[in-house]
Amino acid sequence: WSANPTFITIYRVARDNIFWVVHATASGTSNATTSTLTLPFIGVNVTNLNNWCVGRGQDNAVEVSCTFRIVFNTATLDVYKGPGNTAWTASGTKYMSGQGFYRI
Repeated sequence: WSANPTFITIYRVARDNIFWVVHATASGTSNATTSTLTLPFIGVNVTNLNNWCVGRGQDNAVEVSCTFRIVFNTATLDVYKGPGNTAWTASGTKYMSGQGFYRI
């Protein structure tokens, strides 16, 4: 980010699951084709399973249905501008909002 976005983030722990919400309240300025957020806890490593969810975002002033992928055994949430690991534009405005859950 060459100018950071503003987010409201909420999470809730229920037994061994984390439910999370990320909501952008102001877009940022993109300077990379990738976007990664840090989760509050490390997700368990589940063999042959990716935890995906869909949200709403903006890429270079264009509305997109962004996807979120939790990298298991890490606290990393990769965000793409669309399905299939679609890269972001490295300029213009960028934001993402979504919700999901994962096992800890």
